Amino acid sequence: MNHPNKWRCGNCGYRLETAEPPPGKCPGCGKKCEWIDDNPYVPGLSRKDEVCTCALCGTQVK
Repeated sequence: MNHPNKWRCGNCGYRLETAEPPPGKCPGCGKKCEWIDDNPYVPGLSRKDEVCTCALCGTQVK
């Protein structure tokens, strides 16, 4: 089963969600771009009981 991938154009920030590889030209700006992986999910990564600390203000989030 193919899951959709989220991509972001490195030129204009256009966001694309597709199960296929991203196109050579961005539909948003029409330029050839380097697509940036915009997927928040990382298989096998568990964040249960992990505490994250903001590098700017020091706020901790569990």
